[in-house]
Amino acid sequence: MSIEQPGAGVIPRRDAGKPQESDIGNQGLVRVTIAASVGSFVEYFDLVVYGALAGVLSTVFFPSSDGVASLLKSFAVFALAFAARPLGALFWGRWATASGASAPWR
Repeated sequence: MSIEQPGAGVIPRRDAGKPQESDIGNQGLVRVTIAASVGSFVEYFDLVVYGALAGVLSTVFFPSSDGVASLLKSFAVFALAFAARPLGALFWGRWATASGASAPWR
C-alpha cells in the first residue's frame, strides 16, 4: 500500500499489511457493545431508582415541616454525587497515569 502525496511521488506506508489496533472484529465489537449496554443500564437504573425514591428518602433523611425543602435537599445530594464523579475521575486518572495503571487497585 502507498499514499499519494502531491509533488512527492509515491511514499510506502510503514504499517502496510499489519493489523491495526482498531481492527477488533465482529466478536469483539459485540462484546464491547454488550459491555457498554450493561454499563448504561446500571447507570440509568440507579438514576430511576433514586428519582422514584426521592420522596421517601427526603422525609427519612431530611425531616422538615416543608416537604418541598426536604425534596430539594434530597435532589441536591444527588446532584453533588453526580458532580463529584468527574472530579474523582480527574484525581484518580491523573494518579493512575503518574504512578502506573494498576496503582489505584493496590
